[in-house]
Amino acid sequence: TPEPTPEPTPEPTPEPTPEPTPEPTPEPTPKPTPEPTPEPTPEPTPEPTLEPVVQLLSDGSFESESETHWTLFGLTIFQSNIVRSGAAALKLRRHASGAFQIVELLSGAEYRFQCMVWRNAPVIMEIQKGRTIVASGEREVSTSSFQWTERNLEFSAPGNGRFAFIVRTREADFAHVDDCAVYSINRSST
Repeated sequence: TPEPTPEPTPEPTPEPTPEPTPEPTPEPTPKPTPEPTPEPTPEPTPEPTLEPVVQLLSDGSFESESETHWTLFGLTIFQSNIVRSGAAALKLRRHASGAFQIVELLSGAEYRFQCMVWRNAPVIMEIQKGRTIVASGEREVSTSSFQWTERNLEFSAPGNGRFAFIVRTREADFAHVDDCAVYSINRSST
């Protein structure tokens, strides 16, 4: 007789491997952003306030070629053949010729009267109040230069009022003058 086929031994059913319980990923503890140490704001270095430079003469370059602003005397003429800038200048011919302009000034203020002179010619610059000469200057530099030379005269106004700014020659001299100006100046900044 045949032997009965043995029945296989049942293998135990494996238990499913339990999935590990996921642990939450810990959030990093945020570090507080450090507040920057405030540095004191440096005080700005004060810039010196410069007053605008105002030219006090009218038509200082003689471009109008008229006596609207300047009063000519002697044999002075407006001319256009020797000029420093623009189209006109003054020619102060012999016989104590010249020109002047009246300007209102403030007492005690400092002023500079300047003109450009061709060939370093001998020119007299004067400031008068009434018939009183407040300041005067005459310089003759080397006559070898054919360039324009700045002549200037600085003074303090002795009182409020109207002052005449005069540029002139002596009896035997002549000169070409252009670009005259009168400015208020501040001695503390120079």
